[in-house]
Amino acid sequence: MQHFPLYMWIGKAFEILVIGYSIWRGYKPQRIAAFAMLVAIVLSRLSQDYRFLPGPQYGLAVVDTALFAIFAWLAVRDVRGWIVAATAFQLLVAVAHIVSIFAKVETWTYIALLNLLGYLVLASMLVGAWQADRARRAAEIATPGPTPS
Repeated sequence: MQHFPLYMWIGKAFEILVIGYSIWRGYKPQRIAAFAMLVAIVLSRLSQDYRFLPGPQYGLAVVDTALFAIFAWLAVRDVRGWIVAATAFQLLVAVAHIVSIFAKVETWTYIALLNLLGYLVLASMLVGAWQADRARRAAEIATPGPTPS
C-alpha cells in the first residue's frame, strides 16, 4: 500500500472540491469540463507507469491530450475566459509530455510542471464555476418571485 504525503491529500481535496463545485453550480460547459476532468483523473491514475518514472509517461500523455481535445472543443463552442485559460494550460500539459519524450527532462521538474499546470487548469475551472454561480444568483435576485402570504 502506498502512503501519500499531506500535500498530495490537499491536492486531491482541491480537485474534488473544484470538480464538485463545477458540477453543482456551473453551467453546462463547466459540468462537461468537470466530468471530463474527473474521468481524466481516474484514467491518469490507472495509466501511470511507475516502473519507468524517470522517463515520459505515455499513458498520461494520451489522457492529457484527450482532455485538451475536450477543452478545445468546449472553447470553440463557448468562448468564455475560463475555458480559454483552461484549454491553454491543458495545451501546455500536452506539450510538456511531448517535450519529455524528445528531450531529457529531470523527473521532478517534469512532475512539478505537470502538477503546477494541473492546478492552473483547476483554478480556471473554479473561476468559471464561480462566475456561473454569481450570474445565476444575480438572475435570481433580479427576477421578482411570488410575494409571501
